[in-house]
Amino acid sequence: MVQVIESEETLFIISEYVRGGDLLDHLVKHGQLTEEEARGRFQQLISALQYRHRRGVMHRDLKPENVLLDPAGSAKLADFGFCSLVPGGPLSTFCGIPGYMAPEVMQLQPYAGPPADVWSLGVLLHAMLAGSLPFSGEEFHAMQRSMLLGAYSPPRLVWRQCARLLRGLLTLDPEKRKTLEEVMGDPWVNLGPPRLRPYREPPADTRATWGTDEMPKAQQPRGVATPAPRPPSPPTRPAAAVLRHTARRGGGP
Repeated sequence: MVQVIESEETLFIISEYVRGGDLLDHLVKHGQLTEEEARGRFQQLISALQYRHRRGVMHRDLKPENVLLDPAGSAKLADFGFCSLVPGGPLSTFCGIPGYMAPEVMQLQPYAGPPADVWSLGVLLHAMLAGSLPFSGEEFHAMQRSMLLGAYSPPRLVWRQCARLLRGLLTLDPEKRKTLEEVMGDPWVNLGPPRLRPYREPPADTRATWGTDEMPKAQQPRGVATPAPRPPSPPTRPAAAVLRHTARRGGGP
């Protein structure tokens, strides 16, 4: 968000224009990402999510359509329409779309926001690496059965560290699932130059007393290295088309 302007009758919200489209369209057009490309975008996503979680905001609708890409390839997390401030107890709203929804949400159980977001992060990472969803099924109940069997298989040819991370993200039991802090410290996530690693926000300065007209300037976005062009992978495209078809089918009530 860049600016908010309020008149007597209307509230105008001016947001950044991200010209690179969304991650879903990128996957459909170009196929799955390399591990290096996926890691760069994943690093940015978990940094953005950690920033929100520290302020008690759960996204609850993580999916490729809500990841915007600028021309340099940097990822921007968008669409907080289903977000929730963490209350004193568990959440209960059935929201999101089936392919990216945590099992506890899909089963209509009371759930904690952070583990549900972490599950969706795992689905996003798998989608970036494979160009498809980790659990198949044309119908909601078929996808649910596939998920609850717990027979997750990481994409072929990914590093062992990456496969281990994916299994930790896509653990059925939310209490055994990796936490976001554990993800930020994961060895695979922290490969590459230090400037590309997940950004850990410093502790809050309780002495700060900014007013609404004197907020500190936002930090420059931390970009990822622009990947070298690579030829599209024809075998991936049908899988990416399935990803688009499933993701755009719609959400729950």
